[in-house]
Amino acid sequence: MLARLFRAERTHKTDAMIYREYRPAPNLRPFVECIWSLAGKIVSPVAEPERILPDGCMELVIHRGEPFRRDGTTQPRSFVVGQMMRPAFVTMTGTIDVIGVRFQPGGAHPFFNVALRELSNLFVTTDLTWGTFGGEIEARVLDARSIADSVRAIENMLQQKLSCWDGASPRVSGLTQMQIERGGRLSVRDLADAAGMSERQLEREFNDFVGLTPKSFARILRFQRVFRAFECDARWVDVAFECGYYDQAHLISDFRRFAASSPASFHLEQFEIGRHFLRVNRMSGFSKTSSLGLA
Repeated sequence: MLARLFRAERTHKTDAMIYREYRPAPNLRPFVECIWSLAGKIVSPVAEPERILPDGCMELVIHRGEPFRRDGTTQPRSFVVGQMMRPAFVTMTGTIDVIGVRFQPGGAHPFFNVALRELSNLFVTTDLTWGTFGGEIEARVLDARSIADSVRAIENMLQQKLSCWDGASPRVSGLTQMQIERGGRLSVRDLADAAGMSERQLEREFNDFVGLTPKSFARILRFQRVFRAFECDARWVDVAFECGYYDQAHLISDFRRFAASSPASFHLEQFEIGRHFLRVNRMSGFSKTSSLGLA
C-alpha cells in the first residue's frame, strides 16, 4: 500500500525529500486518486519558487511541518485547492511535512456543498470550506503520530463525509475518464453526445461537478501529455502533433498559459516538488493509459 514513487537526488535544496502516494480505501477510490505525502528539510536558501502546474484535479493540502509560501504569503495549515487554470508558485521553508488528498477529476463533488466552479483558481482554508468538519480534519492530521496515522485519519474523515452524500451521480460522470483515456482529444460535441445532452448543458454540468469547462479540462490534459517528451527528448514539432495541437505555436500558447513559460525555457530538473504532480509521474497517470508514441 505504501509504495514510494520518488526520492529527490538534488540534495542542494533538500536532504532526502521523499514523495509517496497511498491508495485510498476501496469505497473512496471512485472519488480519490490518492493520498500523498511529502517530507524533507530545506538545507540551503531556495533561489526560485516551485511551479505547480494545472492537472485537472482538486486537492486537499495539510501542512504538518512549516507551511510553504505562495506568492509571498504564508499558506494556512490546511486548505482546498480548486481547479487551476494557471500555475501556482510556492517556496519551501524549513521542515517539509505535507499530507494531501488528490481527488479524481470529477470525483470531488460528493465532499463539497457548492458548485465546484466556485472554487476554481482558489486556495480556500478548510474551515471556510467545511466549517467544523474542516477544523476537525486538520486537527486529526496534526495530532497524528505518523504519516500512516495521518492517512488513516484522512480516510476516516472522508468516509464520514461520503456517508452524507445522497449518491446522485451527475450525467457527466465517466466523461472525465473517457477524456483522460483519449488524452484530451474528444471534442465537446463528442462528450455531449456520449452523455445525451446539449453542448450547453454539458458545459454547465461539467463546470459545476468538475470545476472546469469541458474545453478547459481537455486543454489541461493535452498539455500534461507533453511532459512525456521530456523523458525521450522528442522534437517539439513532433510533440505538438502527437499531443493533438494544431501546430507548435498552439503548443507554445498553452505552455505560456499553464506553465507561465515557453517550452524552450522549461526544465524538469528545476522542479523539486512540481514534477511529482505531473500526471505522467503519478499512480494514476498517462503512463498507465494508451500511448501517443512519446513513451
